[in-house]
Amino acid sequence: MSHAEQLQDLVDGLAARLGRAVMLEDPRLRLIAYSQTDEDVDPVRLRSILRRESPEDVRAWLFEHGLHELRVPTLLPPVDDLGMRERLCCPVRHEGALLGYLWVLGGTEDAIAVAAPVAEAAGAVLYRRRLEESRDRAADVTVLERAVFGAGAGPVAVVRAAGLADGGDVVDLQAALEQALRRRTGGHGRCLHREDELVLAGGREDELRDALVLAPKTAPSGLGEDLHQARRAAQLAQLLGATTPLALGDVPLEAHLLEAAGDDATRIVIPGVAVALLEPAVADLRTTIETYLDVGGDVQAAVAALHISRAGLYRRLHRAEQLAGIDLHDGAQRTLVHLALKAARLRRD
Repeated sequence: MSHAEQLQDLVDGLAARLGRAVMLEDPRLRLIAYSQTDEDVDPVRLRSILRRESPEDVRAWLFEHGLHELRVPTLLPPVDDLGMRERLCCPVRHEGALLGYLWVLGGTEDAIAVAAPVAEAAGAVLYRRRLEESRDRAADVTVLERAVFGAGAGPVAVVRAAGLADGGDVVDLQAALEQALRRRTGGHGRCLHREDELVLAGGREDELRDALVLAPKTAPSGLGEDLHQARRAAQLAQLLGATTPLALGDVPLEAHLLEAAGDDATRIVIPGVAVALLEPAVADLRTTIETYLDVGGDVQAAVAALHISRAGLYRRLHRAEQLAGIDLHDGAQRTLVHLALKAARLRRD
């Protein structure tokens, strides 16, 4: 019996036991198998069968609400705006890897005990199929890797996955990122898992950035024209505690400092001119002078960013000058203190 036949038998058997419509989809919500039951059909199920994948608005809603993070069978409430009835979702996993989703339309708590073993069995079948297909897929991945890891491949995005809890979480995130990117690029984007990073390619920078929004805060992400730049941007995102994707152009001074240190943040030296401004007691002065320098000395922009008056800005800048022993009218000193404050952000140890 083929893998497809085994999966269809599992779906049909579950549908017969529960008297409910059942579907099996892959991690990208593409249809694998569905029961022939004509009852309990909602618009989402009908559209999924006709298109061989869940509708785009439904996929977006499910992933935005954490579908890829599910670890146990979960009852999902109805979503009237999407025409989606309540349903039971059983994540299909094997050895921690997410291989798909088993859906029971109109499922209840009582259905979990019956559906969960079927999801486990489906996971084993899908895993065997994945192993048998791996040789064919290897050639495609090799071609993609040559493009991504070669010179001038960009734009590329990198997610630092070392902070994720376990391998299963990495697989979940990879599937979600690739799903989001392929949706934005019309099916061209891909996400590769290599060591402690996920690499996204095959789209414009704005498309990559949109996909990266799915990355959790524990997985800093960066964008670049090539893999090297994207890795540096992801490292900066981690050092700066960024909760949104970073490109080197977003933090040019920090990027320059990290590059000068050979991408080793421990080698960054904080100029002594900033030492007095790094004390917790004068955090307001440090924020004021850094913001003022970030906007190129534009008083109006600094006032708006800091939500203080012009007089308040001048007072704080004067106090900062006195404390640090600097003159902000001196271009060299102004540049040095600006770099020093950025260096301090990178050396938060």
